[in-house]
Amino acid sequence: MFSVMKGPYYRLVGRHTQRYLRRAKETAGNETQKKVLFIAAAGVDVFFSKVFNVQSNNGFLFAKAPAEKIVKKKQVIKAFHLYLSTLLILLGNQKEQLLKETGLDETNWIKVWRKVFDYHDEDIACYNEDIVPAYRSEGLDVLMKVSARLICETFSSTRGTQIFFNESDLQENLMQDMSAVIRALAPKKGV
Repeated sequence: MFSVMKGPYYRLVGRHTQRYLRRAKETAGNETQKKVLFIAAAGVDVFFSKVFNVQSNNGFLFAKAPAEKIVKKKQVIKAFHLYLSTLLILLGNQKEQLLKETGLDETNWIKVWRKVFDYHDEDIACYNEDIVPAYRSEGLDVLMKVSARLICETFSSTRGTQIFFNESDLQENLMQDMSAVIRALAPKKGV
């Protein structure tokens, strides 16, 4: 009831972002871990606020009905996890620096990621069976196509809904997130 009173942004995106940020703060072992997790949560928030057209007038649109009336929480979370899985793959390009700065090994970093973003077995299976193979076989372009397709398919079961965004929109948002992570991982220079 409270989420309905707070509006479509809070119901569709904001409440999940708040939960991710709270978990990141509680789980992170150091400031760098917290920064990277916050960047990931913010990236999901920005991208899906545009997709659901709940923060600006020039976002992307659902064709038939207002998103807040027809999109289910389970679909939103699955789409968030697809976005986050794609970002996690991209973070692999900075793995050495990421692990050094976060003070974790790869296994523990994945555990932290899964805990903060509340991954379930089906999310892990999708990551291992769809996201990773797409990137390993063909690289960034195929990764973006597969991720965009999977996100769109998440909403295709919603009656009368067609989600619209281009792979380039997804890629642009993910690259902004990656740039922010790279800046967060950069060694601090003394004055």
